[in-house]
Amino acid sequence: MIVLNVKNVIRVASALMLVIATVGVAAPSASASQWIRYISWKGDQAQIDNNPGDGWESWAWVWDGTKDGRGASVWLRFYSGRVEGLASYEGTNSYGADIWQFQLCKGYTRYDCSPWQ
Repeated sequence: MIVLNVKNVIRVASALMLVIATVGVAAPSASASQWIRYISWKGDQAQIDNNPGDGWESWAWVWDGTKDGRGASVWLRFYSGRVEGLASYEGTNSYGADIWQFQLCKGYTRYDCSPWQ
């Protein structure tokens, strides 16, 4: 026969609620600074790094892997809402703000693009 002590049950429940609350507080923020992502779209590639270690806030790289004459571009959406493109056959650039989302496109316009990542 199991006998439950009400005080012990309340202590265990309180401790469990404290653990749950602590875990919720410890979740990473949406703008976590250490963030590296890769994407491949129709043979082209891009990499985004929000902690490149070069003194800048973020860094982007794009590569025209297909060499089909159309080139490739990566479009960056920053937390401020600004959107900026990096178009190249193979290129890099550094930025003074963290990147929120990005998409990789065939060519230099936002016509034939991957979904925002």
